[in-house]
Amino acid sequence: MAEDPVAKLREKLLPQGAKSFVRIGRTFGRMANKQGKAHLMDFEEFVNGLNKFEVSMEEEEAKALFEIFDKDGSGTLNLNEFMVTLRPPMSEVRQMAVADAFERIDKDGNQEITIDDLKGIYNPKTHPKVISGQWSEEGAMKAFLSAFESPGEKDGVITLEELMNYYAGVIECGVRYTMR
Repeated sequence: MAEDPVAKLREKLLPQGAKSFVRIGRTFGRMANKQGKAHLMDFEEFVNGLNKFEVSMEEEEAKALFEIFDKDGSGTLNLNEFMVTLRPPMSEVRQMAVADAFERIDKDGNQEITIDDLKGIYNPKTHPKVISGQWSEEGAMKAFLSAFESPGEKDGVITLEELMNYYAGVIECGVRYTMR
């Protein structure tokens, strides 16, 4: 087991499945958005979030970990800083592959992937919810984009950072992928 507290937390959280990094972001994101505290969580919410993922630790250990994530010492965690710090490191080669894929999809070069960028690349016509009539094709595209977005920031736009966060979690969990 890793000695670094953040690496130790990753080892406890990320093996719970390929989408665990995204699940972690969504779970902590919901907690951080309660009571009008957009993207912030306090120590109690942090511990509750760990408990939801069946990560138990002594209070002293949890406080030390919380302080690592609490960059400004305010007693609250910024969700984005938490996720970036928690994100497993990717090799330079993998970062370049993700950046290359992002560049190829970002047709207009504005550093954002939107529904317009996906047209011609992603065909939602065969999605089961489109076929059943539950979703429109545009709804399926929005759902597709949403899978890559940061928790609490569902704006229909994927940034390079969001795509890096997504693939960092997928890669750490041992999922094999190919970018063509």
